[in-house]
Amino acid sequence: MATVLKGSVVAACFSVSSGFAWTNEKITTCARDGKASGVPWLTANNASYVCTSEQWDQFYDPASSIAYFAADDSTVATPTCPNTQHTIKCVIFASWGQVAGGPDACTDTCSTQMLTGEKSCCGKACTSDPSEDVLSFPPSPSPSANCSSNKWVSDTTAAGGYCDCKPNCLECVHPKPAVELQAQAKSFVDNRFCDCRKGLDVSSDYTPCWNSCLDCLGDDGDVQYMPKDVAESCIGQSQCSLKVELSEKSWYTCSSTKSSSCTKSSEVSGSLPNQPKAKGAMLCGPASDITV
Repeated sequence: MATVLKGSVVAACFSVSSGFAWTNEKITTCARDGKASGVPWLTANNASYVCTSEQWDQFYDPASSIAYFAADDSTVATPTCPNTQHTIKCVIFASWGQVAGGPDACTDTCSTQMLTGEKSCCGKACTSDPSEDVLSFPPSPSPSANCSSNKWVSDTTAAGGYCDCKPNCLECVHPKPAVELQAQAKSFVDNRFCDCRKGLDVSSDYTPCWNSCLDCLGDDGDVQYMPKDVAESCIGQSQCSLKVELSEKSWYTCSSTKSSSCTKSSEVSGSLPNQPKAKGAMLCGPASDITV
């Protein structure tokens, strides 16, 4: 059964794999240290379909291994492996509700080339032209926050520097809305290029950790996780189709991109939060490799 979790309690639920002997150099020291200390990697979901340390070590490569999706209510999503010869091995995260991330970061060179500092996905979001809505911070930030015409600050004490929204970057990304904007508050978790993360929370300084789009993604409050049968319909496929229906509070598996091909999950999803997106990322690898 899918579960609703609050961001403030998820860390206690995350399974730590301390002492794992990492061999994949694309998994940064920052990410490894975070996991060893109990900082969640994008989600606190501990379902059997969520990627294990062994799968991360074997398959993770931001240039070719991330199948990402973002779908509005009643819209069929099609997470697809970047390499058509690869198949989905496991789920990095998949949730409906307050979930961070937009579909563009994972195909941007900031992620595929693992760029750092100002050229990282976090740096690109920090310094983007305010006229670019997909990149820029949302309107109505707190008066105490610096959320316009932002600059990247080089600092040897940080991993490639930080955004000058520090220490209030959270308020730039998730501003407390004015009374007249309360009804639209859910739009603050809609697609943006990158909400630079630290575990499940917005980073206070926008310093990257993964140097990939994984810095931008993750569960971010009230969420319902993807049911197991929907996740399993994707594993072993190079592309799969799925849908969420808020009105029926259900996830669906689909045999094509047409809604008429979709079948409701056999698992009860619970109460889907009234938020705008179903989002997720899956880890792909060579079809010949056995998932572990």
